[in-house]
Amino acid sequence: MSLFVFALSTNLLPAVLLRASADLAVTPQTLATVSSAQFAVFVLVAAFAGFLSDRWGKRGIFLGACALFVVGAGLWGTARCLAQGCAAAVLWGAAGGVFEGMSSALLCELFPTRRKLFMNVSQVLYTAGAVLGPWAAGLLLPRGMDWRWLFLGVGTVGGGLGFLFLGCRLPSPFLHEQVTLKRLLPEARTWSFLSCCLALFLYVLSESAVAMYANLYLRHAHAAPENWAIYSISAFWGAMLVGRVACAFLPERHSYEKTLAVLLGFSGITLALQGFAGEWRASLVIFALSGLVFSGSWPLLVALTSSRAPRHNASLVGLAIAVGALGCIAAPPLMNGLLALLPSRWVYVAMALPMFLAAGCVIGLIRNHASPPSL
Repeated sequence: MSLFVFALSTNLLPAVLLRASADLAVTPQTLATVSSAQFAVFVLVAAFAGFLSDRWGKRGIFLGACALFVVGAGLWGTARCLAQGCAAAVLWGAAGGVFEGMSSALLCELFPTRRKLFMNVSQVLYTAGAVLGPWAAGLLLPRGMDWRWLFLGVGTVGGGLGFLFLGCRLPSPFLHEQVTLKRLLPEARTWSFLSCCLALFLYVLSESAVAMYANLYLRHAHAAPENWAIYSISAFWGAMLVGRVACAFLPERHSYEKTLAVLLGFSGITLALQGFAGEWRASLVIFALSGLVFSGSWPLLVALTSSRAPRHNASLVGLAIAVGALGCIAAPPLMNGLLALLPSRWVYVAMALPMFLAAGCVIGLIRNHASPPSL
């Protein structure tokens, strides 16, 4: 449920970007950089939330994140200027760092022999949220709804999540083995952990380029209708949802690295196909195809990181997710630069390169030594 709420929070702004930027009197490119502020805070919180939960427990941190989320939704729901939106994004970034980082680490900790299954199932819920937010925006905004109400609705869901955490029991930290930075550094410096972090960053960089800019790209490059430009985000995440359901049935004993190398390579190819799309319908179909082949990379990369860092799981998985989230911060300025420098049709061809580099990182891990997937 926390990943569902996190997905709603990260994919709502791209869906309302054109309406919100007009209301707040800024350009869409300027408002898109608010996502960078959100993910900058996400990175900081995700990096340390796991460390703190390993020391002091998870329940209180989750409840605090829910409180920040509700306040952030209130700020978005009453936003009248860019500064107010930035403040809301900071609060949502802090909450998201807990929701994503700690939830993924907790699942890997609770189900060490079924990481592929439960990481993909959790990401199915994430993807459902990523589909629902843009779909609701595409349905309701052309019918006259103020975009602010969508943020208030998401905040209500976040408040409900807080009540769920009040009634649940979460594992307590092991008091006899308090986590310290001195104990984490040897594992954090290993080649396998650093390679996983780099692959996560490169994957998120390309994924964010689609999730944040597909709407804008279709409107400006192919003159797509507003509702179909918005629906492109839902098409991308909807196809990813289908793919993640399929990936949940991957054999647990099959090598993470080989599966990831294939998925990341095909992901780069689908992004490069945007260079051959002649009109908006073809481009939208390619975005959906990208979502399908992107689907398994994030959950499998997180599960791979967990399998190679069996000690201090929450701390190291949280740190890896934080490094990966730097891709969300880097994507807006990179995409703005590419849109200014390149013809529109070549922008996503350029964004295929990070996917190919991520595949190279994983192939390097195969040569290093393939991990026993979940044991």
